[in-house]
Amino acid sequence: MADVGFLCRDARRRFEPDRTALLRRLHLPGILARLGAAQRLRLSPEGFELAHLKTCAETLFDPGVKVLVFSFHSPSVTPGFTPYVRDQAELRDFLARIEGFLHFFRDTLHGTFATPDQVLAEVARA
Repeated sequence: MADVGFLCRDARRRFEPDRTALLRRLHLPGILARLGAAQRLRLSPEGFELAHLKTCAETLFDPGVKVLVFSFHSPSVTPGFTPYVRDQAELRDFLARIEGFLHFFRDTLHGTFATPDQVLAEVARA
């Protein structure tokens, strides 16, 4: 998860407007997102466009985050089981976002892929 926008630094917001009930009632988090000031993104094709995924990854890479976790719920690969993939057209879009992000991660960010066991082994060596 990364916070992006001009009110954020190192993938973190400088303040948390959604922690205050009054600011939530005033819809300040949504207003800040629409203005490009602060938006919370997750590395998931569920509810996020490819552009969001790229921005999230770049924002996390900049301060030196070493491990990114890209995730989604497995039922999303079958139309009708989640609100993210309701039909075949949405499944095609969903899979295209995954493929697009993985290519971007490998080819643009020069990221490498690892299993959880490989990540744990690397941490143990460090």
